[in-house]
Amino acid sequence: KLYEEAFACVFKHEHDRALDCLAEALDAAPKHPQALLLQACLRRRLGRFESALGDLEYCSSFCRADLRPQVLRQIALTYHSMSKAFFEIGQFQNALTAASEALTYDVSDHAMFVSRGDAYLELADFEAAVHDFRSALALNGEGQQIKGRLAKAHHCLGASFYNSGMFEAAVVELTQALQHAPETEVLYLHRGHAFMHVHAEEDAYRDFQKVAALRGEHANFGVALQAQFEPQARMAAVVGQPVRPSLSRHPIPIDRLLRKMEDIRQQCFRD
Repeated sequence: KLYEEAFACVFKHEHDRALDCLAEALDAAPKHPQALLLQACLRRRLGRFESALGDLEYCSSFCRADLRPQVLRQIALTYHSMSKAFFEIGQFQNALTAASEALTYDVSDHAMFVSRGDAYLELADFEAAVHDFRSALALNGEGQQIKGRLAKAHHCLGASFYNSGMFEAAVVELTQALQHAPETEVLYLHRGHAFMHVHAEEDAYRDFQKVAALRGEHANFGVALQAQFEPQARMAAVVGQPVRPSLSRHPIPIDRLLRKMEDIRQQCFRD
């Protein structure tokens, strides 16, 4: 009866009253698995993670085999909620640890891979973030938010390769990012500069044209890009030599590249 009353209180969002009923029920019957599961669920929702895990550990020590999947699922959800709480206050390593613990109990929930991927991203472990977001996408292939995260992870990995002078690897990662976020201007901008460093000037030119198209409200921006590339392309066609614009052999930090393109854009405004 007390368990049923507690269950009714949950639906009415009377969580404190529900916990009081469960405490009384468990005093009378300490090994009531449903009461322990409900109490753990409520404590998790209220952020009392350690108490929730204690309930679940105790329940798992005696519950029937048919209830064990429910217990394991609740343990996973508790660690996942703990991970999100750590993430919100900027404790990313703790968030990563808790999310990894959640995944030891349940690998079927895409949200848990997303949470761990977010933590990896904040800790600059971009390859691990890509792996987790891919796992999440495999479980929930229609998730647009997952695709956005995967694009960001590939973008960050591509930027790190670029800034290390690994331009071909940067092109690969930025291309992967564009598969998940095909209308993202900065990805074309950054891939265009990576293409320039591997002497793929025609590909770079197409990417910069795409940037101009996405910024289409200012036609002069596209004209400025053409002025930079087309004269060299025409000259190469005349003399029969490949296009080789003068490029720095040293990697340029990718945040500076956007500023360079903005300088061109601002010049167009002044003109």
